[in-house]
Amino acid sequence: MTVDIFFLLGYFIVILIFWAIPYFRNFLESHKSELLTISSGYIFLLADVKSDDKTIVMFGKNWEELNTFLIVVGLVLAFISIVLSYYEKQKQQSFETITTELASTKTKLKKIQEEYKELCSENIKEIFSDFLSTSNGNGRVSLYKHEGTNFKLLGRYSNNPIYNKEGQETYSDSEGFIAKGWQNNRFEVHSIPNWSGKGAQYKSHVKALCNITDERLKKLTMKSRSFFIYRFNNNHNAGNPHGIIVFEKMNDSQIQTALIDAIFQNHEAQIISLLKNMKSLY
Repeated sequence: MTVDIFFLLGYFIVILIFWAIPYFRNFLESHKSELLTISSGYIFLLADVKSDDKTIVMFGKNWEELNTFLIVVGLVLAFISIVLSYYEKQKQQSFETITTELASTKTKLKKIQEEYKELCSENIKEIFSDFLSTSNGNGRVSLYKHEGTNFKLLGRYSNNPIYNKEGQETYSDSEGFIAKGWQNNRFEVHSIPNWSGKGAQYKSHVKALCNITDERLKKLTMKSRSFFIYRFNNNHNAGNPHGIIVFEKMNDSQIQTALIDAIFQNHEAQIISLLKNMKSLY
């Protein structure tokens, strides 16, 4: 065995040294096919450069005698590199296909959710038309399902397009008047001061009645002065109630709960059906 052995083994010793270092090992593992290609190329180069060299390398064999062996090793490494590269490419394509299909599915689901939300809002418009018509463009109805510790907006309608905006879609079940309605089955309040300037009186009045932050109050798309919140209970099993519905107006007069209760007598089952169906889409 002569020093020429290091031409053959030195390259692989360097690879092993780098492999022992975690940072480089991660890099080499993620580029295995490229590493095999480089190794194959090095072996072919060695076989070519040393093809007629009579220097003894190891076990009494010189470079010329080892030439065929080197070519075979180079071919084997090249073949493994090609196969590995093919499977890595297939794996990447499969991953990209799955990612594309997942993105497409999410887009379709989002569209279905938006369409169902529009359907839910149309139902609100029709069912509570009497309340909306008597609110003179300053009333709004919002339907929420309960999930975990939050409420999610399922549908909303107001005759006034300014108040018809969705705003925040998720609300904590421990904050605001909706928390009061959720905990007490129904909750109503009116004669809230008008929001003027920075809303000091409005905020002070509301915060005296419920747990809510100034920041949350600032984000309200509709600074309503009258509220009525009603909870839709689950009367078929021991599960949590289905959700809540919020009636609100910009003027401070009391909301006609008798009118709404009369509407519920005819349409509560329909609203609960909307809540239950929407839960399967979220």
